[in-house]
Amino acid sequence: MSTSKNRYYNIFLQEVISIFLILTASLIPLIEFINSNFDKLDNIFNDNFLFLVIIYFISVITVYFFTKILFQNKNKLYYISLVGISIWIFFQYNLLKSVFNKLFSGTFIWHISSEISLFLIIALIVTLTFLLNKNNLRLFILFFLIFNFIYSSMILFPKLTVFGPDNNKVNLEKIDSAQPTLDKTNKPNIYFFISDAMKPLNEFEDFYKIKLNNFKKLYKEYDYTYYENTSNLFVWTEPVLTGFFSLEEDIYTSNSTDTNKILKPNIYKTFPTLLKDEYNPPLIQELKKIGYKFKWVGNYSKNCSQTNYKYCLNNKKKSYIDKYTLQAFLNKSPIVQIFDNLIQLEIVNKYFDFKILHSNAVWEIDNFITSNKDFIKDMDPTFFFIHEMEAHEPYFVDSNCKDKRFPGNYNLEGYKNSYLCVIKKFSKVIRTLEEFDPNSIVVFQSDHSWRMSTQSEDKFGKRNNIFNLIKNNAICDKPVPINPNNINIAKYLINCMKT
Repeated sequence: MSTSKNRYYNIFLQEVISIFLILTASLIPLIEFINSNFDKLDNIFNDNFLFLVIIYFISVITVYFFTKILFQNKNKLYYISLVGISIWIFFQYNLLKSVFNKLFSGTFIWHISSEISLFLIIALIVTLTFLLNKNNLRLFILFFLIFNFIYSSMILFPKLTVFGPDNNKVNLEKIDSAQPTLDKTNKPNIYFFISDAMKPLNEFEDFYKIKLNNFKKLYKEYDYTYYENTSNLFVWTEPVLTGFFSLEEDIYTSNSTDTNKILKPNIYKTFPTLLKDEYNPPLIQELKKIGYKFKWVGNYSKNCSQTNYKYCLNNKKKSYIDKYTLQAFLNKSPIVQIFDNLIQLEIVNKYFDFKILHSNAVWEIDNFITSNKDFIKDMDPTFFFIHEMEAHEPYFVDSNCKDKRFPGNYNLEGYKNSYLCVIKKFSKVIRTLEEFDPNSIVVFQSDHSWRMSTQSEDKFGKRNNIFNLIKNNAICDKPVPINPNNINIAKYLINCMKT
């Protein structure tokens, strides 16, 4: 009896050790994901992230036991090394694809880099399945995975705060120190649209050889002014909008390095975490001083209900599964690409609804205005912050905002269609505001330009150049800032409303 118990105990112990080693190996993609998204730590790794991690580990353990059933009469080291190295290879997909894209840019291979990468991954895993009969190779793989785990952890450990790329400095407005009045009468609503990754209008027209004359005619008719040559300091959403809500140009300390950006002491968190009650960013403080409320229309990436429910324009339930984070993690594997290919098939779309990452921020504010036209007239002056994501990859719509998936993050046709969709949205909300809130101040800007700029700024334009269309209704007699970017215009409007 004692011998039998010892045998079962040893079997159980071996199984626990095996699962421990598998989970350790499977941590490598998670650690690498955290490393590559450390600048988004505050807003990506929320309470939903733990749920995703649990699902991931359950999937890994399931694969492990499935492998044991499939390949019987193998020792434990075989299963551990096979599952561990397969997971590691599986999450190198995006790296492989990037290599092919850089080596064969513009060639036929560049167009099929996704398929080649997937084929290589499958070929490697199948080959290793047969080669792992050799004990020395199994030990080598195990040590390789352990080393990779330690190395990735060592990179992560010393990181202290967010990372953000630096660009040329831009001149910023100063907040007027004059004592503001809390008089709320005759103060217009302010609608501040940020269309993520939207190129400047002139750059879009020049690149695609398209003239948006109808749109230009529309905004000129309603006294909007388009400002060319506008640029932000940073080229990623988090530092740009952190600076916007902090009303500061450079959010990092002077002793920051390119690999370890340290926030200034007065800037506690990055966007959107800084919008939580405990941080109360300067923009909202200044708006409150001049009698303005703040309302936020978010998106699948920066969800208002997951940050500060009281700022949400509409009462929406918090999603238990963060689809954006899930997709960002799985994008390192072939899963997203396979999914993208599947939803192109009519037979799949017929039975499944895959509208995952649609951006409806502009439609949401447009619907709010039309549905509350009487309320709009009598409401307290409000600063509406609308963060639209349609021009940002992935591309899910055609030029008329109808469902159409364009695969890949560098799809030129997909971006063109998404951009034109945003123009369609802007046109609609311009007309809506003119009808129901004509005295409002309206700002249409982007935070940065398109992803293609990361490949070549000479070919695709500077990444920190932004779209910039403004209607101030001649309320302010002060001149518009020389560089009317996100922060400058926010400060400009606050100063205008003070006087």
